[in-house]
Amino acid sequence: MDHSSQEARFLGQGFPFPLRAEEGGLCLCSGAEKIRASLYTILMTRQGERPLRPDFGSRIWDYVFDLPDSSAEHLICAEAEQAILRWEHRISDLDIRLDVSGLADGKLVFSLSYRILSTNRPDNLVFPFYLSESR
Repeated sequence: MDHSSQEARFLGQGFPFPLRAEEGGLCLCSGAEKIRASLYTILMTRQGERPLRPDFGSRIWDYVFDLPDSSAEHLICAEAEQAILRWEHRISDLDIRLDVSGLADGKLVFSLSYRILSTNRPDNLVFPFYLSESR
């Protein structure tokens, strides 16, 4: 078995988030893209939101109204890190940064850097977190 098929087996394959369609069906993602989709899902799912798995997700939404205090920023990063370390076991060396420069527009930007365990390759995810659910 070659290295790429071993990596695909370890990292898994599944649906991306957000879900996308392609000709003939739904898109699937694998490898590093699957990990990025998992991280996004963990952070954007509120704890208690899934009835059959109420402890899944993160509590970063709990701090939306506490902003822009630097203490709240620290708590958001700590909550994000705790949720990711609990639910995503395919990565290590997690570092999370929060950019609050878009706060006036109702947006925070998470920058996550991490190492994929199966390949020892560094990767990252940058995504906006909107303080309003309407976006």
